Parts: sequence; structure tokens; C-alpha cells
Amino acid sequence: MNLERMMNAFKSRPGTKIDMNSTSRIVRSDGSITLVPSKYFIERTMIQPMRLYNELAKVTELVIIRAKQDNVLGETEFSVLKNVRLIELDGDHEFSGDSRKGLLETVAKAIL
Repeated sequence: MNLERMMNAFKSRPGTKIDMNSTSRIVRSDGSITLVPSKYFIERTMIQPMRLYNELAKVTELVIIRAKQDNVLGETEFSVLKNVRLIELDGDHEFSGDSRKGLLETVAKAIL
């Protein structure tokens, strides 16, 4: 969830252009392109996801499914979460390839 780490991961992809003052052109892992306004990066620095997850867990059952080999978020510290069920599965950020089946099975079990 580290903005600098995320930006560095995107910068390593040919064709990506990060422009903090205008619109950035982000090349995704599947080759698609996402246009990101500078406002996104400003707002991203103000959001505290772990605090928000803890607040959400006060009003509903919260389950987080984490990809063990996440190539976007990398290692994320979840120990600060309270009353959150964390499920860790093998797979990359998109749960591509064979890991998609395990994700779908896990989601189905969690909602049933």
C-alpha cells in the first residue's frame, strides 16, 4: 500500500509515464493502459487503509484475501487490523493462472 513502491513498480514497465502535475499513463501487467489524474496521487497519500479497514470491521464482518506473491502491494503489514479475518492464498495481485481457481473457491466458501 506504499505509494512510492507502487509507482516504482509501474515505472519499470515500458510505456509508463508518471506525471504528478498532469495525467499519468500507467501500463498494466496485462498490457492495458490506465490514465491516472494527478489528483489520484494526492488523495492516495491522505488515505489510511488500515484505519478504514478497522472502522469497517466495527460494522460488518470483514474478510481480506491476500495474494502471497502480490506483485503490486508487496509485503503488507496486517497485524494492526482488529476483528478482521485474513486469508492468504498463493497468487499474484490479479490471482492469474491457476491461482484464480483457488481464489474463486475461497470467495464462494466465505460468502456461503
